[in-house]
Amino acid sequence: SDVCSSDLMVRPAITYGMFFLLICVDAFGFYYAVHTGVAFDVALDKIWDNDTQLIWGSIVSFWFGSQAFSKK
Repeated sequence: SDVCSSDLMVRPAITYGMFFLLICVDAFGFYYAVHTGVAFDVALDKIWDNDTQLIWGSIVSFWFGSQAFSKK
C-alpha cells in the first residue's frame, strides 16, 4: 500500500519540481533584468520565449490530456 501511494507521487513530484525550477529561473531572470536596466518588454520576451512556452504547454497538455484519456 505504501509503495503504491509513493509510486503515484513520482510524476506529480517531478512536475512540481520542474514548475518550481521554472518559476525560480524566470523570477531571477526578471529580477536581474530589472536591476540591470533592461526594458520590461525586452525582459519579458527573453524570459517567456518560445522554448519556455513549449515546455509549459507540454506540461499542461500532459496533465490535462492524460486526465481526459483516463476518464474514457
